[in-house]
Amino acid sequence: MQFVVYRDYDCLEDRILQNSAWESKTSNLRAFMTTVSATGGGDYEEAIEIGLWHAVQHSKNPERLSQVILIGDAPAKDITAIKRDRKVYGGEAYWNKSKYGAETHYKNELKQLTDRNIPVHTFYLSEGA
Repeated sequence: MQFVVYRDYDCLEDRILQNSAWESKTSNLRAFMTTVSATGGGDYEEAIEIGLWHAVQHSKNPERLSQVILIGDAPAKDITAIKRDRKVYGGEAYWNKSKYGAETHYKNELKQLTDRNIPVHTFYLSEGA
């Protein structure tokens, strides 16, 4: 199991996504969670597409993902917000050179996962949880 935390574009490449190692020990996952804190968020929506992008990258491996569990307290960004935030926070050239590459949208990443028959289970927490 791996825990992944996605944030927003104002966190830039080094903090927009944080992930644990692949673990079978719950104590190691718990230790990872002690390093996680809420940060960033230039607006209400979050960069869910970055979290799903990470899942897609891992789904390409021979021992691919069996499922994704997505837990959030804010909706996904629409494409207009993604373009705006990438422009404001670093610029498109910055993001294109990052490991995240060209802009994407959660629907694009979700389609790649569903095309590989990887279910995505979603849980919505109360607003701002």
